[in-house]
Amino acid sequence: MNKSINSDNPPISVLMSVYNGDKYLKKAIESILKQTFSNFEFIIVNDGSADNSIEIIKSFNDPRIKIINNKKNLGLIKSLNIGLKQAKGKYIARLDADDIALKNRLEKQFNYLEKNKDITLIGGGAEIINSEGKYIREKLPITNFDQIRFWTLFFGNPFLHSSIFFKKKDIDSINGYSHTYKHVEDYDLYLRLIKNGYKIINLPEIFIKYRIHNQSIGQIKDSKKEQDTNVKKIIFNNINNYFSLSWEEFKILYDKQKMRGVKKMFEAIFLHKQIFKKYILKEKLDNNQIKKINSIYKEKRKWIIRQYIKNII
Repeated sequence: MNKSINSDNPPISVLMSVYNGDKYLKKAIESILKQTFSNFEFIIVNDGSADNSIEIIKSFNDPRIKIINNKKNLGLIKSLNIGLKQAKGKYIARLDADDIALKNRLEKQFNYLEKNKDITLIGGGAEIINSEGKYIREKLPITNFDQIRFWTLFFGNPFLHSSIFFKKKDIDSINGYSHTYKHVEDYDLYLRLIKNGYKIINLPEIFIKYRIHNQSIGQIKDSKKEQDTNVKKIIFNNINNYFSLSWEEFKILYDKQKMRGVKKMFEAIFLHKQIFKKYILKEKLDNNQIKKINSIYKEKRKWIIRQYIKNII
């Protein structure tokens, strides 16, 4: 799709934040500039980088690139919100500075949301690549909304942040990204959308190449620990909206280190079932919806049993 470029009113704003990302930045930027859908603005927030990131950004002579230069490092959440405030597009596409967008990503995501007005946000799958760009495996996401809602409330983040594409006005309505939970600001965003009645889904397609390297948040020990802690806090609070659960009870369901003993295993299975039942009752799910989430319920029950057996052995 080759559209004429409208810099005053582009349909899409691509949003990227960069902090000392010069190693992979060039390929990330190129992957956006080479999209089959060309009518977009590309907002790049340079978040006080001390490396060559700003020089790499400026090396691209493309009028679609809009540079926001933070005088000091403000962090990802503030940088994304600054970019969102400046964005002119009806839709926002996210991409991290170490990932790569497939060339027809924007075209496919734009066309889908234009045809499906009831959807606020879509994500998709990815090719997982290593630091050198070599293929590791594919990651295909949960796609059904009922399953996504159930998973997001009780099990974690079902979206790849770099793959998401959403309506700007809906994200503005919940005040963008929040500082409440560091390193899981995207997970928190999806939950707030769901709780405010917005519909979010994944498409069964691969839209990005998602890079795993030793500077990824999930690979840095302290960041990973804080990320895991905040995910557990979120899930614990979500569960207690449906079923009263103590922190100790929660740990025998979600903390691998605490999943020990046959007695606790049966207690965990019982609690898991009660949460499932309470969710169905409170949300007044119909038989079709119950059938959709039942597969996830059974899958997680098997996971609980496997963790306890592993600790016994």
